[in-house]
Amino acid sequence: MQERGVVKGTLGRQPGVWMGFARAFLILWIVGVGMALASYLKPPVSHEATGDRVVRVARMAELKIGEAVLVKHGVTPFYVLRVDARRVIAPSAVCTHLRCILDYDAAKKQIVCPCDGGRYALDGKVVSGPKRAALKLYSVTIRDGEVRVRI
Repeated sequence: MQERGVVKGTLGRQPGVWMGFARAFLILWIVGVGMALASYLKPPVSHEATGDRVVRVARMAELKIGEAVLVKHGVTPFYVLRVDARRVIAPSAVCTHLRCILDYDAAKKQIVCPCDGGRYALDGKVVSGPKRAALKLYSVTIRDGEVRVRI
């Protein structure tokens, strides 16, 4: 005996509806993967001015010889290190291997990565560790006793 309005054995046997859902899901999935891949492959857009940026760091008298100061300037952190009475250097503070923020070892006069233990010399060259690329060195100028770094 059949109940009214219900046909036995046909529940879930509507291939047209299920195939439509499957096709729609597949199309949306393909579009999503394509958009993710396209955004990954697209080069980053710089919203900054094309000219160089100059960061005023400190007065020369405030920097002690042999000490490094970490300057957290947006996405471009760097160290300012007074080497001697007249010379100041500014190496990047970002590891070229794992992109970690680097530490300064004053005793060994080296820049150290806390993530992988690699070391850089003050001129940015790799001393040890899995790194291959040297640190970027920024241009430093001293005007009227003020240290400025060009990024």
